[in-house]
Amino acid sequence: MYEIRESRNGPLIKFAHIGDHVWHVWHCDLESGVIYGMLIHSCYVDDGQGKHVPIVDNKGCVLDSLLLSDIQYDDQAITAYAKTRVFKYSDKIQLYFTCTVQLCVKNDGGCDDVTPPVCEDEFLTQLPIEYSSSERSYYDDPSHFQHHSIF
Repeated sequence: MYEIRESRNGPLIKFAHIGDHVWHVWHCDLESGVIYGMLIHSCYVDDGQGKHVPIVDNKGCVLDSLLLSDIQYDDQAITAYAKTRVFKYSDKIQLYFTCTVQLCVKNDGGCDDVTPPVCEDEFLTQLPIEYSSSERSYYDDPSHFQHHSIF
């Protein structure tokens, strides 16, 4: 199950303002955490018109820490979390997040070298052109917040 929440365990978000802090939460049956591990990878943001911006690579490493924090994993449950600030494309009011969720069997080291991922700080910020540094400072100013739906 994928959800957007106010905090890791907080209420679900239905609407948010640009700049609000929210949490992406991925989770499966909590009782299965003893058997399985989870890796979130190959995530991208889609504007609904076919423009995809990658935000997590195929190893599960975040590509732009300004858009998404490193994904955290709960070792006792099949749950992953990532904090972000609400953002948007300059000409769109909705964004769609898509990720691949990979499960592995913990028995006999089946999740070793899979999850959690080992990420290096090799990536530079890869913000799309529509979200330049001047827009970043604009969206950091709460007086510019707008109300948008999150789907």
